[in-house]
Amino acid sequence: YWQSIFETLPESARIIDIACGAGSVMSQLPDGHGHELTAADLSPEALAILAQRIPAASTIVCSADTIPCPDQCFDLVASLFGIEYATLDAFSEAARLVAPGGSLVALAHVEDGYLDAPNKLQLSAAEEVRELQFIDRAIDLINAVHVGDGQAIESATNGFTAAAKQLEKTLEQCPEGVHAHLYHGFRQLYDRRSRYLPGDITSWLDSMRAEVDKAILRLSAMRRAALSADDLELISERLSEAGLKSITIKRFFAPQHSDPLAWDIRARRAD
Repeated sequence: YWQSIFETLPESARIIDIACGAGSVMSQLPDGHGHELTAADLSPEALAILAQRIPAASTIVCSADTIPCPDQCFDLVASLFGIEYATLDAFSEAARLVAPGGSLVALAHVEDGYLDAPNKLQLSAAEEVRELQFIDRAIDLINAVHVGDGQAIESATNGFTAAAKQLEKTLEQCPEGVHAHLYHGFRQLYDRRSRYLPGDITSWLDSMRAEVDKAILRLSAMRRAALSADDLELISERLSEAGLKSITIKRFFAPQHSDPLAWDIRARRAD
């Protein structure tokens, strides 16, 4: 996809990749291309990786909706699953940067598309882990078994079993994700509990609590970024208001997948 975009560029084009991450877009440029590269991202860590991979690129730590570059200074403004994480103002900001004769090209997340649909299921499953108090019930079970109190074991077993059965139903619909790693990992540890100190198992469960929290934050952000058809109407208006023409927005499909992978968003500024 990106190689076909780059083939249309003039020599020594000025390119910016917004919300570039570690450089997936720029890594598709041919050797000896001669273009002037700028990479913008909110993450210094991602930019550090990009700088190692693509030393010729200048890097800017910034949000996608506030980029410290002059108006109309890039021949290609690109973004791959990035710009949509900021507000819709980021599309106005991207349009502002397009030079006369230049283009904006972005692939953005699609609501309920190939990427968003499993994210929706995994987010629901991770939130269910919290609601079921699966980790707390698993810790109660380990502690009760260690102490050896029959009444405590029965109570903890009942509580854990109820949560586990509900999570097992979810696993039938969504077999991958942090909830699956937690469930299967704990089952394995519990079955082999004689080989471990109880504190080792509960420490692992506490570490998984942090992983569940991180997964919920990450998946929530990805779901918020997934754009609906209504969002695309607003984005088209923003691009038009910024003076861009030839605005096209269509669903982009990967080979052998029936659900759209991305919104393919393109626009140009007149010469």
